[in-house]
Amino acid sequence: QWTRGNDSPHLRFIQANDGVATSARLALISATKTVIKSGLGILGVEAPDAMR
Repeated sequence: QWTRGNDSPHLRFIQANDGVATSARLALISATKTVIKSGLGILGVEAPDAMR
């Protein structure tokens, strides 16, 4: 569930006391975005920049 970090700080992407973990998590998010966007492109689907 997307909001689990509200109740469990260790599940948050950004950890104020752990820069290494934060950097790794943000890099993983960025790589995941690239893979999903590329995969959708192969299928002929345009990925939105934001979902609101």
